[in-house]
Amino acid sequence: MSSTARSQRLARMRAEEDFLALTEARLESQRRADVAARERLAAAQAEADATRAEVQALEERQRQLRHGIDELRAQHRRELWTHAIPLDCLRYIFEETTVISNDEWAHFETWEHSGARTSMPFTLASVCRRWRQLAVATPAVWTYISQDASPYGKSLSPRMLARISLLLLRSSCDRLDIRLKLDMCSSSGLSNMSTLLSLIAVHAPRIGSMHLHLPKTAMREPHMDMFKAPLPSITHLCIVVSSGNAWELNAHGGYLPYAPKLEYLKLESTGITCSTPYQNFGSLRELVLFPPCTQAQVVPFLIAASPTLERLYLGSTKLITATTPNPITFPRLSSLASGGASFSTALCDMMRMPALQSLSMPGWTVVESFTRLFEHTAKNISSLTLVGDCTQESTLGVLQMLHNVQTLCFSDNSQYLFYDVSNDFFEELATASPPIWPKLRSIRLDASVSSKSKFGDGLVSLIRARNFTEVNAVPNAAPEARPCKLETVDLQSPSTPLWLRSAVDHMLSSRS
Repeated sequence: MSSTARSQRLARMRAEEDFLALTEARLESQRRADVAARERLAAAQAEADATRAEVQALEERQRQLRHGIDELRAQHRRELWTHAIPLDCLRYIFEETTVISNDEWAHFETWEHSGARTSMPFTLASVCRRWRQLAVATPAVWTYISQDASPYGKSLSPRMLARISLLLLRSSCDRLDIRLKLDMCSSSGLSNMSTLLSLIAVHAPRIGSMHLHLPKTAMREPHMDMFKAPLPSITHLCIVVSSGNAWELNAHGGYLPYAPKLEYLKLESTGITCSTPYQNFGSLRELVLFPPCTQAQVVPFLIAASPTLERLYLGSTKLITATTPNPITFPRLSSLASGGASFSTALCDMMRMPALQSLSMPGWTVVESFTRLFEHTAKNISSLTLVGDCTQESTLGVLQMLHNVQTLCFSDNSQYLFYDVSNDFFEELATASPPIWPKLRSIRLDASVSSKSKFGDGLVSLIRARNFTEVNAVPNAAPEARPCKLETVDLQSPSTPLWLRSAVDHMLSSRS
C-alpha cells in the first residue's frame, strides 16, 4: 500500500473517531434532556390530575349547593303557599274535593274503584304538617270508603280492614259514601268480609250512598242486617248478589224500614222487600229490580215508591201473575224499562202511568198483551227504545199504537249484548199506509258488543219516504196527518256499512 493511501486511511479514522466522540456527547446530552423532560411531564401530569380532581369536586359541590338551594326555595314557596291560605278556606277546599260528581251519580249502578278518590285523604295529609293536622281534623275528607276484594278472588287482607277502620274513625259523624265490590271474595275470606260489614253496620245511620256486591256464598243474615235498621241519610243504594245464591228467591220483608231521603235503589238477587203497609219512600226517583224476583218482592216496592217514582226498570215481570186489589198509580213515572220478559197481562192491569213518556223493552217481547198498557199511555209516549231482537213481524203491528213516538232507539243492555233489527223493519215503516209513527224525527242505532244486523237499503227507503215531499205525499191526508221529516239518524253500530253512513248523511243534508 502506498504511503498516500495509508495517510488517507488514518485521516479518515481520526475523522470518524472525532465524529463518534461528538455523537456520544450529543447522545448523553439528549438522554439528560429526555430525563428532564419526563420529569417535567410527570410533574405536569400530576398537576393536571390534581386540577381535574379539584374541578370534579367543585362541580359536585356546585350541584349539591344548587339542589339544596332549589329545595330550600321550593320549601319556602310551599310554606308561603300552604300558610297563605287561611285554615277555614283550606278546610272548604278539602271538603270540596270530596263532592261526588254528577257523572258518577248518573252511572251509580256501574261500580268503579276510584284509586285517586280513595288515596286522596292520605295525599292531602302528606303535603306538610299543617295540612296533615287539618286533614285529620276534617271528617269529610275520610268519608269515601271504596274497597275491591283482591283480584282473582283473593280475600280481604287485615291491612284493608285496618284502613277502613281508620276511615270510619276519622270520618266522625259525617255522611259516608261506600263502594264495596266483594262478589269475588273467596270462601276463606268470608270471615274478613263479615268483619268488614259489621264495622260498617255500626255506622248505618250515617251511610249516604252504598254500592255493595256480595258473593253467592254470602248469607242474608247477618251480612244484610244493616239494611233492616233505619237509614235516615241514604240517598243511593245498590245491592247485587252473585247469581246462584240459595236464598235469592225467598222473599224476606222488614228491610229499608226508614229511608226518607232514598232517591235511587237497585236490587239484584237479594230476595228482600220493604215493610208495607207503613213503608213510604218520600224521595225515591229511580227503582231498578233485577231477576230473579217474585211478585211478593216487587209489588211492595212499587206500592211504596209509586207517589214519587220517575224511572222504573223491571229486569223481569214474568213471575207477576196476580193483580193487586187496586191498580197502582204512578203520577210522576216518565220512564219505564223492561228486561228479559214481556209485560204480563196482570202487570198491565196493575200499573197506571199517566205521565209515561219513555218506554224501553226487548223487541221480541212485544205481544198483544201490550195493548192494555198502551191504552192509557200511548198518547204521552214520545221515546221508544227496542232492545235485542226486533225482527218479529208482529212488533210494528203492536207498537203502531204509539202514534206520538218522536225518538226511536235500537240498543243493547247487560242482558242482551247485541241487538238485531231487520231490513224489513225499516221497509215496513217506509211503505205503511197510514204511516206508522208519523211524528218520528230521530233514529239511533247504539253501538253494541256484537250485532247480528245485516243492513240493506230499508233505512234509505225510510228516509226517502219521510224527507222527500214528492214521495212523502199522502193522498187526501190533512197536513197534521202527514209524517214528519227525519232530522237525525245516528248510526253508532260498528256493523253499519260505510256506504249506508254516507248515503244517510247525504240525504239528511241535501233536503231540509
